[in-house]
Amino acid sequence: MADNAARRPKTAARPPAPLAASANTGVDATTGKGLAEALAGAQVVVDLSNSPSFETAAALAFFESSGRNLARAEHATAQQPDVVVM
Repeated sequence: MADNAARRPKTAARPPAPLAASANTGVDATTGKGLAEALAGAQVVVDLSNSPSFETAAALAFFESSGRNLARAEHATAQQPDVVVM
């Protein structure tokens, strides 16, 4: 889903360059690694993250840690609140 969301809209005249932040691009939301760099200069953050496990405790731990780290990185970079898609 993140790859599709990161594609530039075809109808926008000058859209901002999107970034699909993931482990493949050096960003790990569960540890916070790379989040501040990924958010630098962002105008909007759309969180499309998904837990690697659907076991209740593991999924809860994932969303708690990644959500907390994303909120901290947004605050540190003066980012507006993000959009979370679940």
